[in-house]
Amino acid sequence: MSTEWNKTTKHIVAVGMVLFGLYLLYLSGPVLKILIIAALVAFLLMPVVTFLHNRLKMPRLLAILLSYLVLIVVILLSPLILLPPVIDGYNVIAGLDYQALAGNLLRWTEERLVSVSQVETSLLGFSGVATSALEALRNTSLTKLMALPSFENVFTSVRSTLSFTLNAATSLAGSVAAGVLAVILTLLYSIYFSLDADKLSPRFLKVVPEPYRPEIAILISRLSGTWRAYFRGQIVLMFTVGTITLIGNSVLGLPGALSLAVIAGLLELIPNFGPFIAVVPAVIEALLQGSTYWGFNNFVFGLMVIGFYIVVQQALNNFIVPRVMGGAVKLHRLV
Repeated sequence: MSTEWNKTTKHIVAVGMVLFGLYLLYLSGPVLKILIIAALVAFLLMPVVTFLHNRLKMPRLLAILLSYLVLIVVILLSPLILLPPVIDGYNVIAGLDYQALAGNLLRWTEERLVSVSQVETSLLGFSGVATSALEALRNTSLTKLMALPSFENVFTSVRSTLSFTLNAATSLAGSVAAGVLAVILTLLYSIYFSLDADKLSPRFLKVVPEPYRPEIAILISRLSGTWRAYFRGQIVLMFTVGTITLIGNSVLGLPGALSLAVIAGLLELIPNFGPFIAVVPAVIEALLQGSTYWGFNNFVFGLMVIGFYIVVQQALNNFIVPRVMGGAVKLHRLV
């Protein structure tokens, strides 16, 4: 009896193996993400390791450990740079007189309704919706709006709030623990990648048929050089955006100019959405605290900050990015 598989059986087994492989990839999705990020970190730190090892004649292991130690220090110190504007904004919010704000809002609304009701009366000859809304507003005093709820309602609200807070805190603690573990594993995997980086390419070339090895080696070298150039260009763009933002925010008198500039520079790594996210804390800071130099209204100052960020991004996308990235990857600026 022949034990050789027929053509149909081979096809079925091949399809089954492919599906099983895809299922394994699906199951290992979280681990693959960590491995990809670890490989990327190792790739980005490779020039630093090479410089310390080849130029400064450090042992390779010491060069790797020193590079990752600097990276860890930067990660640990980043909250000291990013948190001050958040804390300042919280302090401003906590110090607001909400009852005065509510009173000003009611007075402003009443003035607008009076103006609209006068227009309705002069044009239509009778009182319309604005007059009804004005009467309802005048019948509702600020004291009623700010009145304290009953003890039963307070107790019910506090109990539900505590329950929600406990659940949220438990979930947050789990997320933080998982995040810290992911960072530790990423750094550990990245160190292993860095230790074996000089061995990966020769091992891969051994799999390639011998006649094609020189060509594949040249291709790997060119790809590696192009990616390094691309990342160098990204770093230049980050510093450029951060420097321009720092100068502009300082001239405008925006509180927390340095922290906001660092945020803008880091978020430049995220295409399209990064600049939009970077403008949000800057506008919030402008609306809450205003300018430290100029006497503009906070709302007007917020519009000025938005305009500044838009001008920076337009100048960056149309002039700086094509020049920096085109020069980095040796492509024409038009491309």
